[in-house]
Amino acid sequence: MVVADTARQEERLELQRSHLLDFQGRKDLAVGDMISLAHELASVESQMAELHRTADSLQRRIETNLLTLDLGMDRSATRWPGIGDSFSDFLDSFADGTSEMIGTPAFGFPFVIVLFPLALVWRWLWCKATARRDTSVT
Repeated sequence: MVVADTARQEERLELQRSHLLDFQGRKDLAVGDMISLAHELASVESQMAELHRTADSLQRRIETNLLTLDLGMDRSATRWPGIGDSFSDFLDSFADGTSEMIGTPAFGFPFVIVLFPLALVWRWLWCKATARRDTSVT
């Protein structure tokens, strides 16, 4: 539909261009008429160039449309789809689990570096506070 419309517009512009070229060949035109005729001819040729680009784009889209058909069996039609998927994803799951096992302690290590000295300071303060209390109670 769009390609046919583009072709009709192209025919119309080509016809208009040929009429303008016929007028341009006449010798009885005034200078002002020649200038406006040249301006109109340039406008028509510009429209034709734009229309050619549009037609080329449409043709390229038509030629590059790709239809992919998957004629494989539907996985939901089988009796045990989850087991097959589990076996096929085993190595990926194993690699993901291993990386998580390595990454989790690495993520927590900075907290240990900060919390361990704080725990030592807390223990020291606690021991001081309870030692003062023990001496004051006796």
